[in-house]
Amino acid sequence: MKHPHTKAENTILTRRAPRWAWDVIEETLRLDAKSNAFDRDLRADITRAINAIDDLPGALIARAIHIAATQEYFTKEEVKTLRGIARAVTKGETI
Repeated sequence: MKHPHTKAENTILTRRAPRWAWDVIEETLRLDAKSNAFDRDLRADITRAINAIDDLPGALIARAIHIAATQEYFTKEEVKTLRGIARAVTKGETI
């Protein structure tokens, strides 16, 4: 299953669920990515999707700590993500 990567499809989507629910979903997808019950192309798509998932804010916090320690700079994409998080927090949303 090939998906064209349009701008809309690459928009960051935030969904809320308990950690245990995400753990079950992620483990299921990891098993599906290895299962011969699915064709090779679908398994490759599942693997790419898993690899595209970024756990925020954990990953961003780790990056911020690295930047603070090394005096590097955030990338433009990281700044954009941080601004989005700041807007959500300002509106009282949970991230």
